[in-house]
Amino acid sequence: MVTENFILIENVTEPDVEMVLSNLANLYSSTGFTNRIELYKYNRSNHTFLVTFKNDPNFDHFAYFINYMKYPEGFENWKPVVKGFYQIKPAESKKDFKPGDWLQMYISKNDSAYDNVSIVNTADESFLFDFGGKTKKLSFTEEKYHLPNIQKSECTLLKTIVPIAQPQPEISKPWWKFW
Repeated sequence: MVTENFILIENVTEPDVEMVLSNLANLYSSTGFTNRIELYKYNRSNHTFLVTFKNDPNFDHFAYFINYMKYPEGFENWKPVVKGFYQIKPAESKKDFKPGDWLQMYISKNDSAYDNVSIVNTADESFLFDFGGKTKKLSFTEEKYHLPNIQKSECTLLKTIVPIAQPQPEISKPWWKFW
């Protein structure tokens, strides 16, 4: 079973998911988290992909990445199913989540705000995390928690995505430092 944080994305084509991840890598390149995103194709389906990160994102960025993959810029007919699985790190302990807890993150079918992520934990408790950093416990559970048993051996690595290096501004030297 995949033991690192990962994202499953379904109902998309390989070229489209590659482009979305490349855009994500470039957009968030300053974080370092998008340097070496690994894109795998699940061998049992032509439209299911596994995404892992060599530089493990923190909780907030992982949530942003789930949201971006659901609502990428420039993709009008994009209708993916995106689910992320994230294990809370010791430094990220929050009131509702404890270190070691696995969370399932997704975008609600009823989402109209476009700036939040739904979360369900192993006890099937649901939360809404907004990008202002607030987590709100919900009184209902839209999706049951389910950690899929995906083996990397059941996947084919398609590409390792790195951000495009941004050109560095040319530094002009004062005339007295040319010698």
